[in-house]
Amino acid sequence: MFYEKKILLVDDSNLIRILLLKILNQAGYQNVDTAEDGLEAIKKIDQKKYDMVCSDFDMPKMNGKELVETIKKNYTDILVIVLSAQAERKTVVDLMRMADNYIVKDELDSIKKEVIFIIGQTFEKDQLRKDNIRLLNELKLRDEKMQSELSLAKYMTKEINIREDQCQNFNIEIYNRQSNIIGGDFFTTKTLSQKRTAVILADISGHGIPGALLLFGLKFLVNDIMKNDLPTDKAMYLLNKTLQRYFPQGMYATVSYLIIDEEKNTLAFTNSFQNPIIFVSKDAGINLLNNSAVKLLGISEQDEAGFQITEIPVASGDRFFLFTDGLLEARAKHQKEFYGSDRLLKLLKMNNSIPLKQIIRVILEDVNCFSNNNIDDDVTLIGIEKK
Repeated sequence: MFYEKKILLVDDSNLIRILLLKILNQAGYQNVDTAEDGLEAIKKIDQKKYDMVCSDFDMPKMNGKELVETIKKNYTDILVIVLSAQAERKTVVDLMRMADNYIVKDELDSIKKEVIFIIGQTFEKDQLRKDNIRLLNELKLRDEKMQSELSLAKYMTKEINIREDQCQNFNIEIYNRQSNIIGGDFFTTKTLSQKRTAVILADISGHGIPGALLLFGLKFLVNDIMKNDLPTDKAMYLLNKTLQRYFPQGMYATVSYLIIDEEKNTLAFTNSFQNPIIFVSKDAGINLLNNSAVKLLGISEQDEAGFQITEIPVASGDRFFLFTDGLLEARAKHQKEFYGSDRLLKLLKMNNSIPLKQIIRVILEDVNCFSNNNIDDDVTLIGIEKK
């Protein structure tokens, strides 16, 4: 494996040089040169790129210690093995702080075995070190690329969620927090007519740049559909058909579409979202609203009859809550349990008398406390209240 490597043998004993050269040649190392002292070794290193220098420790003119120091200072890519007599083992161990390995010059048979083993071992360790550095650099580059893509995705989605509502008799409070992985939460509110306001909450499959691109596509499709002020069931049917044409295979969206009618004091909705809408009446009665069998828009083949519309009369103090999976699936790293819907429902019932904006804050504080502020997915929470 390493027989093509260039090796320089340095020893003031001609006998040792000949012996080591013969040992290496017989083992398969053919690109081997020799030098009789450190000064000659440096001259040869300046003229030829060596992979390894095997040097005696005790030499005239420039000894092994000085040679090792010079190589490690000026030729950092060259591996160095020190050869020494048994009596000098302690000195060589100290020298190992600079050298890569050492060989004890002992009996002839021992030298033959040890030289080949130590040289091969040193090359292997160096190759492993280089491979580790390469892999770490590749991981670093991948991480930098991923962070760059995430930053771009965050930038792309920063202004994608919009509010264009002018409700006079309803309060709408919205909280949205992006996770580091850039999920696909999307919300928008829009005044359709003087007394009608649409509220949409969606979750897109996919993360990073792909998720950001799908969010942009969904935004323009939703805005185009809302222009027609269609009932929520017809709007969702049209959105599903459009997503089937334009979304890549296997990609989907889950959506809740609500229309607030301030003249009729009603809230109409079609829910094709993974979480039911929570309806909390003024007396703290709680109902879960979910009226559609369709779960994944863009994948499900569904005729118009598969989308239903539900219209609820709304009294002063009634509240509705919409939220994405990131809220219910929040959990601390050491916990197996999710935050879950039971905690959310209990919290809403206990705090129904406080202002809407405050209860949104209470929910978020409770989720953050439960998860140690470690939430892996996007979180969007929308509260709607009849004044």
